Amino acid sequence: MRKILFLILAFVVAVSLAYGQETNTQDTKQEVKQEVKQDVSKDAKKSDAPEWKLGFTIFTGYFWNPSTIQNNATNFNSFYLSRAYIDFRVDFKNGLKLRVTPDVSPTTGGWILRLRHAFIDWELLQKLLVFSGGITRAEWVSYVDDFVGIRYITSSPADFFGLRASVDIGASLTFTPLNGFEIFTGVFDGNGFSRGSDNLQTNLGYINVTKEVGTRISVAPIYILTGDKSFEKVVLAFHSYNTILTPDMTNASGTELYGVGLLVNYSPISLAVEYSTYTILRQNVQARYGNYFGVFGKINFGFVGLKEVSLVGAFYINEPDNSVSDDERYYYLGGFEYQFNKNLSTSLNVKVNQRKNAYKDFGGYPVDHQTVIHLDTQIKL
Repeated sequence: MRKILFLILAFVVAVSLAYGQETNTQDTKQEVKQEVKQDVSKDAKKSDAPEWKLGFTIFTGYFWNPSTIQNNATNFNSFYLSRAYIDFRVDFKNGLKLRVTPDVSPTTGGWILRLRHAFIDWELLQKLLVFSGGITRAEWVSYVDDFVGIRYITSSPADFFGLRASVDIGASLTFTPLNGFEIFTGVFDGNGFSRGSDNLQTNLGYINVTKEVGTRISVAPIYILTGDKSFEKVVLAFHSYNTILTPDMTNASGTELYGVGLLVNYSPISLAVEYSTYTILRQNVQARYGNYFGVFGKINFGFVGLKEVSLVGAFYINEPDNSVSDDERYYYLGGFEYQFNKNLSTSLNVKVNQRKNAYKDFGGYPVDHQTVIHLDTQIKL
């Protein structure tokens, strides 16, 4: 009997111990799960919170113009500030992004403060479609400049010759049906971001009150065919820019522009080659026409162990009709870029502006070309 009671007691103790150990294990597991849930919840809250970014960018430098020295000019060299802006960006983490960029730049009348960017991007259908509205990116210049990445040294040919602006007031849609293929189309004010909306500017009696449509189709053919992501930025792009003119707009002006570009960002080369033909209309009648060609970019020397150093270059030509005020213009650039880090780059280069007929240089003297030595610098904070 004692043995039986002892066995029963031992069994009860064993069960109690086992139950207590299991209970403690379950409690520990629940505590761990609770801690993990809390950590995941904190991470989720962090990822869902809007992300703010604030940046400062300055384009500055020094130039020396030897051609004006020969004419006894006093402004043959100078430090300059070509642009300075503050960039506010907000990612609301729900497909909505905001960018606001005040811009300070010099003009012939002094410094002006303007709003360069003020737009929203709204990602729809899992980024298949992106809507942009406000003072937003136009169809071509900003795309090419961002692709090459040396705007502080030189801008793309369309912007350099004043044929297209990089941003404008309007709305656009970007459709990306598959990786490596993008269609962009937008409706813009047509006056550029610095002039404001529907700026009723009289020019030889013609008032521009029109709206304009910009379109771009970008294809990365090698990437699409092979799936090799290293070719994702070897792009063939087509673009057009058309003014909306109706028969009753007898006092309107406009532009028709069609172009093609080859854009290559494939180490060690970052390059853009483009050709466009354009027509400027007055009262729905062709007033003048022309075409331009441009190639600009850089080659990085990382393949020989000098990843901070790049060779930069450009050649542009604008060939309008025989209008005296728009004679053939050429632009040459050659030099080196040194990138100290991601926030500081500088370039020592030679820029040459040339026209077929003589024009006035910085000192007001008639010349057919102008050579300027630049030390362009970009500072990001």
